[in-house]
Amino acid sequence: MMTRKQLQRLVIEAICIVAISIAVLLVGLWVSNGKANTRLQDYYQSQFSSILAGSYYTQMHSRLVDENEEITSVYLAYDESDSLQGYIIEVNLVTKDSLQLHMYIGISSDGSHLTGISRIADEENPVVISEEDLNSLCSQMIGEQIPVALESQITHEDVETEDQVELGGLNDGIYYAQALQEDSYGYIDYVEIEVEDGMITRVVWDAMNVDPTTENRSDASLSGAYTISGENWATQSYTLCHELLDLQDPDRLAMKSDGTTEIVPGVTCNIRQAVTLMHECISNSRANYDKDRYISDLQSIIIDSTSGIEIESITNDEGLLFFSFSDSELEEGFGDYENVRQASGIEDVDVSQTDDSSIDQENDGINLVGSEDGVISGSEDVLTDSVDGLPSSEIRTLIIDVPASQENCSVISSVNIAYKFLKVYLDWLA
Repeated sequence: MMTRKQLQRLVIEAICIVAISIAVLLVGLWVSNGKANTRLQDYYQSQFSSILAGSYYTQMHSRLVDENEEITSVYLAYDESDSLQGYIIEVNLVTKDSLQLHMYIGISSDGSHLTGISRIADEENPVVISEEDLNSLCSQMIGEQIPVALESQITHEDVETEDQVELGGLNDGIYYAQALQEDSYGYIDYVEIEVEDGMITRVVWDAMNVDPTTENRSDASLSGAYTISGENWATQSYTLCHELLDLQDPDRLAMKSDGTTEIVPGVTCNIRQAVTLMHECISNSRANYDKDRYISDLQSIIIDSTSGIEIESITNDEGLLFFSFSDSELEEGFGDYENVRQASGIEDVDVSQTDDSSIDQENDGINLVGSEDGVISGSEDVLTDSVDGLPSSEIRTLIIDVPASQENCSVISSVNIAYKFLKVYLDWLA
């Protein structure tokens, strides 16, 4: 008969055996997983290293991939320090003739450059393109900015640009306007224009933050703290302001209903706030309501609509007021008025009643407002050129000396499909 001591010993031995077995299983599982991951990474290296170099690759799992019929899978490439190097996007294009083109497209981490292309020759009804033609396309695209187009895909019609329009009624000086409420990032947009001899000669569009320790939006975009798709925000702001100097009239920027424009190359951000503030600055100029008066009156409105706030605490080094009105404060300070000038009792100036002979009579009375399809009313030029649903103004690289055959266009479309997906993904991350 087994004694109590023997039973205890047997139980302890059984526990030890179970523990050792579990440890062996865990070690085996770890080794097995390690080998499986090594095999997977070896496979990824064999498939992706020529498209986008990386120390290791991971597959993206996102509903954006699942919901896109033309995107089969997306992989992320990292270097040894775990820094993202870019994306490999698996595109499965089906043409109108039901032909297939299956490709891996490599794109840089900021979504701006093509790093490589590889065809996956497993299609049932493949697009027939020779290796020579594919190499010719790749040699002109790899390392270049995207999206891309064949030169023969773009209609080269010179859009006639109207002469610079003098708006009329502008008083010389410096004029300013700012948003009354912060955006979702805490930024308050502002625009400043300078008028000389009745013409706009300087434009600044930037944004300060309600947190005074946060950089202006332009500086933050240059340092990488504020990111958007395409060019950095500071560059896009500068480009838009320069375009206004050429056009003089914010309406001629042809802002669409979604707040974007197709006529200013490189500007993909929402310009609605900028256009609104540009119009306000122009109205201020016509009323001879300069920047100093604007700032002074805004200070008074803030004091009257708030309780006990010290102006010094909301004034930055440039003398601007980083104050965002709440809805109730906005109602208290402005009522039915739309801006600082109107709330201060300065009425709009009716330009149509002026006798200024410098006004361009040819353009007087024309309503130059951008519509959804990029039309500038009053002009016969319609910006309908597009490649793969992208406006021609967004195309960054033109491929020359390659015919616009269905095969070549299919390769171009695959690259642009990857670009459009990544643009949406990066915007979604932001």
